[in-house]
Amino acid sequence: MASTIILLFLILFSFIEPVSSLQSGSSAEYAYVPNEKTNDVSVINTTTNKVISTVPVGNNPVGVAVNHDGTRVYVTNYGNDNDLGYTFSIINTGTDEVTTRLVDEGKGIKPFGVAIAKDETLYVSSYVTEKVYAINPINNTIFEIDVGRDYSHH
Repeated sequence: MASTIILLFLILFSFIEPVSSLQSGSSAEYAYVPNEKTNDVSVINTTTNKVISTVPVGNNPVGVAVNHDGTRVYVTNYGNDNDLGYTFSIINTGTDEVTTRLVDEGKGIKPFGVAIAKDETLYVSSYVTEKVYAINPINNTIFEIDVGRDYSHH
């Protein structure tokens, strides 16, 4: 039951506009918008509607999730036909520094939707496998959850 709920959440997350925002200690809110063609994320101050920075991430970013205290933004790097994606990037919101980590061992799973739990576990859906990847970004452990096949594409 829990895996079904997680899957439904990830499916919902995958089909809404991939924009995440956070409220900081100041009055400004920030939205993080992935730019698939330029391989970066725009940070937008939603009070002024201005792009305040652009942060380079991996190849063809699509999914975005902000952790609960607003210190990190997680971005899935989908890749393209020539370079299938297998990574996610972590943006430190205080410094805009980026760390990129593997979702899998470079098999080209095309990481797509991403959601984050309160304990900082990431749930990353794959466009090409029948799995959701539960990732602990602190110790980088990865647990694969079999979720079955999407028959809607046939």
